[in-house]
Amino acid sequence: MIIRRIQVGVPLDLYNRPRNMWVARFIGSHPINLIDFSIGETENEVCLFANGGVKTEVPSDFYETARRWSNGRELVLGIRPEFMKIHPEAAGRGQLQALVNTRQVLGNLILYELQVGSDLLRAVIPSNEDYQVGTEVSLTFVWTHILIFDKKTEQFLYN
Repeated sequence: MIIRRIQVGVPLDLYNRPRNMWVARFIGSHPINLIDFSIGETENEVCLFANGGVKTEVPSDFYETARRWSNGRELVLGIRPEFMKIHPEAAGRGQLQALVNTRQVLGNLILYELQVGSDLLRAVIPSNEDYQVGTEVSLTFVWTHILIFDKKTEQFLYN
């Protein structure tokens, strides 16, 4: 049996700056959301998911960073469920339209599985923000906590 050390460090370093997508999936009590993305056709726009079917406006500093890293690469955006926000109103600029698919009450938190197009994302929010299954909501990311990975090598590029 061959054992290979991938990353050594204190838990928060591994959580915040995983060396690759395997470490990102391994660390954390709720699985990280990994979303294929590409740079959009207009400034401050990215196309999310494998088919690029969902376009959203992003902060200019994230857009510029992603544009620099995309240089011929396919990228994957990593967002942990606790860095997603759910809103009761219809999606506006910079928000994704989502449907509450499942909800699991965890005491003071609720774990939601949200359908965006044909893809599912997980979000963890305080239990005082309660949405029922079947409810249409909008979704935003805390962009300062986004991780970027190279899709081909699965290596961490940026956060």
